[in-house]
Amino acid sequence: MSLQTNLLGRLRNTDLPKSHGLLPVFETVVNSIHALEERGNLTTTSQIILKIQRSEQLQFPEAGKIPTEIKGFSVEDNGIGFNDANMQSFQTLDSDHKIDKGCRGVGRLLWLKAFTHIEINSVFKDTQNNFKSRIIGFDAKNGVRLLQESDSDHNELKTFVELQGFDKKYREAAPKTIDSIARALLEHCLWYFVRREGVPTIKVQD
Repeated sequence: MSLQTNLLGRLRNTDLPKSHGLLPVFETVVNSIHALEERGNLTTTSQIILKIQRSEQLQFPEAGKIPTEIKGFSVEDNGIGFNDANMQSFQTLDSDHKIDKGCRGVGRLLWLKAFTHIEINSVFKDTQNNFKSRIIGFDAKNGVRLLQESDSDHNELKTFVELQGFDKKYREAAPKTIDSIARALLEHCLWYFVRREGVPTIKVQD
């Protein structure tokens, strides 16, 4: 008899300190590094772009311009994408798909601790080497939903992860400027920069 998984219950029992609100973002970047490794593309052509998404309201106090409120993040990479194996792993809590990399399969729970919903748009190759596209939604109420799957007009591997609805508790405690966020990302991913296997180009855009 299989055991049922209660996503909301798992979220209640998952701890993410208020001061660690960017951890889900940085782990998304690490996932992108793994996707590039899986593709065998840790070269000068590999690239990860972390974009900070802010509200449109501008604030101009006397002391100078304050960065506007962060509402979310997006992470783009040209790794292997959400093929069948990675899609199955994503739908499985506590997956051991990347256990050899030290991953515990709970990173997506951290996403939902700090963000209300996630959308993934990925171009990958199927087992017949054809380019396919998947759009995936993920939130606490509905879990993982396959929103769209089709042949892709783009013959290039690419994945976009949108982390939307940054929770106020984490948003207020998180670093605000692009420089402070980039420094914190470097500290989190430092191992990937010092190892011999190489590291992709990582850009942070505001």
